Amino acid sequence: MTLPPIRLRIALAIGIYEPDAGGAAEWVRAYALWLQGCGHEVCIVCERSAVAIPQPIPLFTLPQAQYTKNSLQRAVALQNLVASRPCDVVHDTGCLLHADVFHPLMGSLIHNWICQLKSYPLTLRLRRLFQIRLWRDVRLQLHQQRKAQILVACSRRVSVDFARLGRRESSIVLNGIPLTPSLPAEVIQALRRRLSIGERLLVIVTATNFYLKGVMKVLQAVVHLSAAERSKFLVVVTGEAKSPVFQSYIDRHQIGEHCRLVGWVEQIDAYYQAADIFLHPTYHDAGSLSTLKALAAGRAVVTSRFDGSADWVTDGVNGLILHQPGNAIEIVEKLRSLLGNDFRKRLGAAASQLAPRLNQEHQFKKIEQLYGSVKTGLRPMP
Repeated sequence: MTLPPIRLRIALAIGIYEPDAGGAAEWVRAYALWLQGCGHEVCIVCERSAVAIPQPIPLFTLPQAQYTKNSLQRAVALQNLVASRPCDVVHDTGCLLHADVFHPLMGSLIHNWICQLKSYPLTLRLRRLFQIRLWRDVRLQLHQQRKAQILVACSRRVSVDFARLGRRESSIVLNGIPLTPSLPAEVIQALRRRLSIGERLLVIVTATNFYLKGVMKVLQAVVHLSAAERSKFLVVVTGEAKSPVFQSYIDRHQIGEHCRLVGWVEQIDAYYQAADIFLHPTYHDAGSLSTLKALAAGRAVVTSRFDGSADWVTDGVNGLILHQPGNAIEIVEKLRSLLGNDFRKRLGAAASQLAPRLNQEHQFKKIEQLYGSVKTGLRPMP
């Protein structure tokens, strides 16, 4: 006998909802729309939203008087807001006191922040420690992982991190991405002309936190290349530097002809498709969506073993793995190995074969299946 499909009332909780800025909020919107398309009733619950136009998914936010920088106070307020909504499953990305499904998209905060502190210069570590409000937020996440019925880890690395903190059982559901069609060749060529690449290899680096993502080590690697080798690359770093130190380093070492900081890029998919190499020497990443997008685009990917998305990479087959974060010489060696067209193109071709498996719908289906083990009042779909 075939059981009828279950119709669920699902609340997706996130701290701040800014889907146009990418990241977690973009993922939440895509997942909410997918759940709605499957016949479930879905709402998004958040402290505040940057979305000013009506959305197809109901959005519930806190009154402005309850906005706070205190994560514990925010968690209490959001928990009350969730409790006011009738739902079968509460899915939390890291902002509630407790939920049926705890899915921390940033992974373990304590491991993330330990790696952040390692990535910062000694002179900035104390200031960074103060900025990240370590103990308050870690205390909340420790509470969340204990109280959740299901913990979803977006990579094996995240699962191991939480196991070290006492949560022995987690469901590993690797991150996915929306697959985008290949752009016309003339669009790609226009971008390469605009960047004045010429015959050089275009190396793309994407970052939000420049220190954590290893941008300074990339710049140091460019300096360590010989002049002849350096002339064969153009390194383009996207994202907001938030500090003049990176451009100052470029100017001081006179590598501006070979390395550019281009700031925030809206049409980032064009950069992945225009690139020859994607470089991501991160100190920590729960599961980089940028790495997945570069793999799906068929680029030669060089990423750190501390990137959860390295779960998809077989070193030397469909990408290259950096084993020592903060080692500029290792980055130099990987870049040198990719100067050969045959090897670089072979890596890219093998990476492109992963694309169907990287489709985020596979991730969505696996998470939806986990909801069946949540012991709540479930209703068959009409």
